[in-house]
Amino acid sequence: MKMPPIISKRRKVQKLTVGEKKQIIDFMKSNPKEKMANVAKIFSDRLRKDLNKMRISRIKNDEQNIVGASEYS
Repeated sequence: MKMPPIISKRRKVQKLTVGEKKQIIDFMKSNPKEKMANVAKIFSDRLRKDLNKMRISRIKNDEQNIVGASEYS
């Protein structure tokens, strides 16, 4: 018996602006003990976008570029 193919639904990519990323970085600086999962939940609600802890981690790792871009614009 053949199994039907697994069809995953396509996710709509929700881009964050430099300003939104900067908000997340500023929040994490002022709340260093906050877990990434909690930060993701807070900003998912605040920005009404689907964020997870992996995305927050990437933003944190790219902090220098984001801060530089926010100062430039």
